Amino acid sequence: MLEYCLADVCKESIPIINNASVDNDDKQLFLRLKAKTAAIDEVKYSLKTLTRILSAIYGKKVILLIDEYDVPLAHAAEKDSAQNNYYTKMLDVMRAIMSTALKDNEYLQCAVITGCLKITKESIFTGTNNFVSYSVLDEDFSSYFGFTEDEVDTMLGVDVHGSVIL
Repeated sequence: MLEYCLADVCKESIPIINNASVDNDDKQLFLRLKAKTAAIDEVKYSLKTLTRILSAIYGKKVILLIDEYDVPLAHAAEKDSAQNNYYTKMLDVMRAIMSTALKDNEYLQCAVITGCLKITKESIFTGTNNFVSYSVLDEDFSSYFGFTEDEVDTMLGVDVHGSVIL
């Protein structure tokens, strides 16, 4: 499934390989990712490769947005058994993807990563630096996510004193 997701990203971005700024080796790797024929090590380096390609095209560092980073791990855990060892294999792949994309990536400006699983030092992010984790309980960014108390009151038709507005 991870290969399919990477292929979909590449299919949506196919015009980038026609850009003269992109290295020929990166173009070939991009095409292998798109065709789902990339070697496992190429998949592990896929996000760093994509950031390098985008940086070459736009002449800027990349802001990487990763939504629900933990879904591949959750799916692997669901399907895991002693015989197939899916979770351990996916953990290895995800750790490599995140480490290569986030640690010492000269093409990366910053990354925003969302997920439901608690991030710990033993997680797939152990190779990253300058890492800050916020939960839904942190107030630093609460006005940017979800609804503020005033917004909820307005939607419910309640004034600032708690009276219902008819």
